[in-house]
Order: sequence, then structure tokens, then C-alpha cells
Amino acid sequence: MDKNMKNRSFAKSAAALLAVLLLFAFGVTAYAAQTLKGDVSLNGAVTAEDARLALRQAVGLENLEPRRLYAAAVTGRGAVTAEDARIILRMALDLTTYEREREKAVEQTLSGMSTRVKLEQMLMPDVRE
Repeated sequence: MDKNMKNRSFAKSAAALLAVLLLFAFGVTAYAAQTLKGDVSLNGAVTAEDARLALRQAVGLENLEPRRLYAAAVTGRGAVTAEDARIILRMALDLTTYEREREKAVEQTLSGMSTRVKLEQMLMPDVRE
């Protein structure tokens, strides 16, 4: 196989891979846009049933499909946890919203980063002279 054929073969493979990745990205975006965070049952509302399903997923008693997993993962930590179920229950009772929980998570992250920077400044000597 000459060099030109190898280059064309590589280009075709790269184009096919890019097409698959784009289709996947658009597919995930499409169902993410249609899925209400916290609505694990996909019935259009966040209820105590959604919290129950999330908790069952967290302890391994449920095996949710990807779209339901996306709805259940309100903390954004990857795997569904009891914390997700707690937040979903609070959402069902109108004690919080998904947006407020995301704001709190960002605030906690920034606070943690600030603490880390302060610790690093205390523990590391200033090397500037």
C-alpha cells in the first residue's frame, strides 16, 4: 500500500470517527435538553417517586437507563448518590430548585479552592526575592 492510499485510508477513518462523535454529542444534547433534572420517572414533574428511584439506583437496587441516570444525577458527581436522592426529594417538596443546588455546589467549590490557595500560601515559602 503506497503512502497516498494510507493517507486516504486514515482520512476516511478519521472522518468516520468524527461523524460518530458528532452524532453522539448531538444525541446526548438532545435528550439532555428534553430531560428535566430530578424527573427520574420521566413523567414531566419532580416527585417523591423520583427521589425513591434515585435512592434505589444509589444503593444498587435499580439499574436506570441513561436518560433516567442523567435526570437522577443532580449533583453532577457522575454516579447517582444518596445526596442526589435527598436533593430530588427537596425539589419535590418545593424546598429547593435544581438551579439553586447548582449555585450552592459552585459556591462550595470556589470556597474549597480559596481554602486550598490559602493553605498553599501558608505551607509554601515565597520564592520571590
